[in-house]
Amino acid sequence: MVRGHIPYAVRDLLNDDYVTMTLLRNPVDRILSYLKHCRRYHTEHQQLSLEQIYEDAWFQASFICNYQTKIFSMTPEEALAEERLIAGATKLPPRRELGNESELSPEVKLLRSRAPGRYSLECFAASTGVIMVDDSRLAAARSNLSELEIVGVTENYDRFLNTLVTKYGWIVRSIPYRHVGESEDISPEFRARIARDNAYDIELYEHAKSLSV
Repeated sequence: MVRGHIPYAVRDLLNDDYVTMTLLRNPVDRILSYLKHCRRYHTEHQQLSLEQIYEDAWFQASFICNYQTKIFSMTPEEALAEERLIAGATKLPPRRELGNESELSPEVKLLRSRAPGRYSLECFAASTGVIMVDDSRLAAARSNLSELEIVGVTENYDRFLNTLVTKYGWIVRSIPYRHVGESEDISPEFRARIARDNAYDIELYEHAKSLSV
């Protein structure tokens, strides 16, 4: 099994035939959950409000705005690229060298100490921060999504699991609840802003619902 938050393009890089499946989440709910994840696990975000984390330029471009459309529209070349976001920022070595302590420049070590969450993601995350989403990206994402054998949405998770059982013979004994974010009041204004900023993801999500099992 190959799993994780990985670009659809990885399918073309595998030397075998795989059944491909995905679960998409309501974009507003996904982003609010991700902001809570950042606050829980990233030192640089732990004292910030969700709105303040949302303003982090690197995280917003890389993992927040229209992220699902980016993941489904990337080419294999883009998925493997070494491009990084923000001109003039700390110059980083190739990702394969980020774990070599002796070779890191003082500037990179400073970035690691000030923004360990970002640094850890720079080690392996696809370069979604350099992708500009537009109508052609959405069209590519919709087309690629339609190529998957199983498409699900989190609001119908039980139906998704039932398909794995009935169609592919999976045995699902239990469904543990993991990484459940804490309850928090979110202003309607902030929700509306997220929705505006993620119009492409919302459209892709609607397409996923039309394909979902």
